[in-house]
Amino acid sequence: MGDTNGHVEETNHSVRDRSGDPGRANAATGSDDANTRGVLIPTAAVDQYGSTLAQWFGVAPANQPQVFPNIANFGSNKLGFVG
Repeated sequence: MGDTNGHVEETNHSVRDRSGDPGRANAATGSDDANTRGVLIPTAAVDQYGSTLAQWFGVAPANQPQVFPNIANFGSNKLGFVG
């Protein structure tokens, strides 16, 4: 949220159980996408999302490396969230 001086406040949130231990909250939910400090760990890269959308918009798979130079670093360039 901004104030009248144009400054922005930053906040951090984490999921914790009643004991206050984020690792226990993670273990309780069985989530694989959070570490023991309650920080979410992404399972897909922005390039993968972009590549999936680009293919949906008609960019040929052969042109993907020109649009997303890092796409070769990932196992899949189509995440399947669009038809």
